[in-house]
Amino acid sequence: MKKEVLNKIKVAVCVSGKFKSARDLIKSNNDILKDKFLGADFYYATWDYYKDCFYKIFPDYNCFYFNEPNIEYHPYKDISPQSYISSRFKESFKYIKSKKVINGIEWSRHHTKQIIIHSWLADLINGKYDIVIRTRFDARIWKDADFTPYINDSYANQRAIGFATTRHEMFDVVYESNKTSGWLLDQLIIYPAGFMSKKNVEALNEKKILHPAEMGWYQVLSMPYGSNHRNIHGWVNHDRNIPENFIK
Repeated sequence: MKKEVLNKIKVAVCVSGKFKSARDLIKSNNDILKDKFLGADFYYATWDYYKDCFYKIFPDYNCFYFNEPNIEYHPYKDISPQSYISSRFKESFKYIKSKKVINGIEWSRHHTKQIIIHSWLADLINGKYDIVIRTRFDARIWKDADFTPYINDSYANQRAIGFATTRHEMFDVVYESNKTSGWLLDQLIIYPAGFMSKKNVEALNEKKILHPAEMGWYQVLSMPYGSNHRNIHGWVNHDRNIPENFIK
């Protein structure tokens, strides 16, 4: 991150969700994140039962702890076709039910919680920043990534920009996705701070139509603002999916 950008744009980095890493890389992941967003303010949130784990790894950091919500509907099974906001919903649901995903129905039951906890965290810092960067504890960033152009783009054009690596071997390469309809890549999201509405997220959840994962992020961070988001492949991935040579 170039310091001159942060002289003009106030940036908050929000890391939230389960305090877990498949490869015990939480501290290393965070060190890289800190390096990539020099000058930004960092905020953390996780479920209250991770409090001791968080303090053990980050004894000098503040963290917000929330009670994990009980979601009263399944974000794939219980949303009616009339409420689908994405043409990819059927495709995603089919994949969740397939044998490729172990216990897919139960696993995917929780796919709106990442959106809910981030909305709670973002609400606590509402009005203080121009840009918010959302990511998770098990997300790892490519060591040579530079997000400066994307922060400038998000701020200048008032749109969300999502990142994820969809081809493991191309972790170090970024390229624009030609698939953006109803889908916001979510391993790291850069967005204008005013876009996230806790009230909207909670209302969608209460109506049992908050969509899961990438579709839900699109629903709350792009759909209300003209569906003007970008999807970028590369540079960020769940640490369990990164080839060993990139970890080293």
